[in-house]
Amino acid sequence: MSVVLAVASLAVGAAFIASAAIAVFGGDRSYLVTAGLLALCAALLAANAWVTVTVTDERLTVHSTLFRIRWKSIDWDDVELALPVHLRPLHWGGWGYRLVAGRSGIILRSGPGIELHLRSGRAFDLSSRHADDLLAAAEGAGVRVEP
Repeated sequence: MSVVLAVASLAVGAAFIASAAIAVFGGDRSYLVTAGLLALCAALLAANAWVTVTVTDERLTVHSTLFRIRWKSIDWDDVELALPVHLRPLHWGGWGYRLVAGRSGIILRSGPGIELHLRSGRAFDLSSRHADDLLAAAEGAGVRVEP
């Protein structure tokens, strides 16, 4: 789903450039295009500003709270190890869904989080105020948890 959001962001950026060109070079309705693009940006931002983490016996799922867009779903069977971590957005290059070589993460705040080492060799980090509860759920699902 992060690819869809990236493409949508690029499309919105291109549309802003187009609306600026219309405003500069003519067009009496350019303000409508700009207002529509601002509304679209606000909706995209709102869709991704808050996330909900759902934990079941089978998997951990992260989705946007407002529009229920699924960002990530990880089966507990695919997780080798779960660790508590202290996450800092600036170490990840910012806030949001982040991709770094060999790992990904959903980093929405500084503070506690979990790091999941997957059987594929990749890692996934998630910032959460309830990191201890997530680690307990991972342990309950049979994942090895280290302090």
